[in-house]
Amino acid sequence: MLSVVGIALAFGERGLLGSVSGRAILGDALLLLTAFWGALYGVLSKAALARYSVLTVTTYPMLMGTAYLLPIALVEGLPSAVGGLGGATLWLVLFVAVLGGALAFFLDGGALPNSRPLKWPCT
Repeated sequence: MLSVVGIALAFGERGLLGSVSGRAILGDALLLLTAFWGALYGVLSKAALARYSVLTVTTYPMLMGTAYLLPIALVEGLPSAVGGLGGATLWLVLFVAVLGGALAFFLDGGALPNSRPLKWPCT
């Protein structure tokens, strides 16, 4: 429910301001697609967690996402962008990636098998 409210607020802001461009519509569509994939992950991972450990169910999607996005990031100039960052910024990016990404998915995966349907969509 919280995700739906967030998406509605993001869409509504553009509508109220009257600034709707092609890129904004593309961004909104990608936001909806992200919500869909997140919901699908929640459904499929619950079934996978019945058979595999939380660490396994967390690791494989992270590795698959990295394998998919890394070539795109390299083409878009990831090495030069990372090279331009300072040491403190790199540590902050690593902190957000580990705690905000990997640890959050791991904890979410640990809680998911113990939840009932429709009680967990606010992650």
